[in-house]
Amino acid sequence: DQEDVVAKSEKKQKNLEDDLDSMEKRLKNLQEDIEQSKKDQGKQKKDIIDQRNALDNLKGKRKRN
Repeated sequence: DQEDVVAKSEKKQKNLEDDLDSMEKRLKNLQEDIEQSKKDQGKQKKDIIDQRNALDNLKGKRKRN
């Protein structure tokens, strides 16, 4: 009957709202992960530069000795 139709429609609406909430949370988490990854990449690039500089310094000291 009509009550069942309304109840099913309301349940479907609730499920859609729950799905939206879930997707928004996942999106937020993914955006945070992306930002963290960018920061980590920046730190890693700086570390590589520092390590290369240290290696170049060591190579330079060997050549002088």
